[in-house]
Amino acid sequence: MTPGRERYALFVLMLIYAFGYLDRQVVNILAEPIKNELQLSDSELGLLTGLAFALFYTLLGLPVARLADRFDRSRIISASLFVWSSCTALSGLASSYASLLLLRIGVGVGEAGCNPPATSLIADVVPRHRRASAMSVFALGNPIGSLLGLAVGGIIAATLGWRAAFLIAGLPGIALALLAWLTLPEPRRIRQHVEDVPTIGEAFREFVRKPTFWLLGLGAAMMAFVHYGNLAFYSSFFLRNHAAGLASSVAWARDATGIDVPPLALLGIALGLMMGVFGALGIVAGGKIADRVGARNPAAYMTAPFVAAAAQVPFCILGLFVENVWLALGLFCVPAFLTTIWFGPVMAVAAGLVGPRVRSTSGAMLQLIINLIGLGLGPLSIGILSDVIGGTGADSGQSLRFALAASSATGLLAALCFFRARSYISRDMIS
Repeated sequence: MTPGRERYALFVLMLIYAFGYLDRQVVNILAEPIKNELQLSDSELGLLTGLAFALFYTLLGLPVARLADRFDRSRIISASLFVWSSCTALSGLASSYASLLLLRIGVGVGEAGCNPPATSLIADVVPRHRRASAMSVFALGNPIGSLLGLAVGGIIAATLGWRAAFLIAGLPGIALALLAWLTLPEPRRIRQHVEDVPTIGEAFREFVRKPTFWLLGLGAAMMAFVHYGNLAFYSSFFLRNHAAGLASSVAWARDATGIDVPPLALLGIALGLMMGVFGALGIVAGGKIADRVGARNPAAYMTAPFVAAAAQVPFCILGLFVENVWLALGLFCVPAFLTTIWFGPVMAVAAGLVGPRVRSTSGAMLQLIINLIGLGLGPLSIGILSDVIGGTGADSGQSLRFALAASSATGLLAALCFFRARSYISRDMIS
C-alpha cells in the first residue's frame, strides 16, 4: 500500500471506531432521562449501559474474527457498522425497557465486527516500529466518539428528548458504512483459502501459553472496568450530587451570554470535552512513548501503562468527594487522560505476540477479556453496589459516590498486571 492509502485506511477505521463510541456513549448521557421515564433501578441501568451490550459484543467477536482471518476484512467492518448504527437509530423508537435492551444487544452484535478485523488490518499495513502510533490513531475514535456522544447527545436530549438523540446518533453511521464498503482497502493481494488459516485450536495455542497475553488482557480489563464503569454513571453522579452547582452554572451562563443552556446539555458538553480532549491526549501520548522506548527495549512498552494505572486512582476518588462541581470535573480530567494511555502500547504488543494469520483471532480473544470484564461488568457492578448500599431516593447520590470510588481503586490491579508483563514481553513477542 502507498503511504496515501495507508493514511486513508487509518482515517476511515478511526472514523468508524468513533461512530462505535458515539453509539456506546450516547446512552450514558441519556441514562437519567431513560431511568426516569422507564422507572429503572441503577442495576437495570447498569445492565442496559454495560452487560447487555458487552456480552454479545465480546462473545461474537471470536467467530467474526475467524471470518476476518479468512475473508475481506473491510467488508466485514462495513457490514458491522451498518448493523450497529441501525440499532442505535431504532433505539429512539423503543417503547419499553425490554425493547431498548434488545436494541442495545443489537448494537453489541454489530460492534463485534469492528475491533478484531480493524486491528488486524492495521497490523498488516503498518511496520512494527510505527505500530503503537498507528494503533493510537485508530484509538482516537474512542475520545472523539465519546465527545460527540456525550456533548451532542446531551444537547439533543435537552431540546428534543432522548429518543431523538438516539435517532440522530445512528443515521450518519449508515452513510459511513456505504462509503467504507466502497473505498476501504484490503491489503491482502491473494485471498487465503480455508486450509491456509490455522484451526481455532492451533490459533489458541499460538498465544494462550504466553504470560504476556494474559497479563495484558487482565491489566487492560481492569483499566476498562474503571473507565467504562465510571463513565456510564458520571452523568447520574453529577445530576444527583451537584444539581445545585449545575443550576448555578446555568444561571451564570444565561446572565453572561443570554443563552439558556439546560443542565443536561451543559453537563453533556463538559463531560464530552473532558473525555474527548484529555482522552485523545492520553491515547496519543501512550502511542508515542511506546514507540520511542519500545524500539530499544520491548519491556519498556508497559512503563507508561503501569504508571498511569496507579496514578489515576487518587484523582478519581478525590473528584468524587469535592463539593464544587467544576473542581470535580477538573480532577476527573486527569484520569480521563491516564486511563487511555494503555491502548496503543497494549495493542501493539498484542499484535506482535502472534503471526499475521491469527491476529484477528488473538485480537478477538483479547477484546473478549477486556470488554467482558471492563465494559460488561464495570457498569453493572457499580449499579448493583449502588443499589446494595442504598441507591434509592435522596440516598442514591451518596451510594453512587461510594460505588464509583470502589470501582476506581481497581486501577491498582491493572498497575500490578502491567508491571508483571514487563518480565515476559521480550521473550514472547515474535513479530
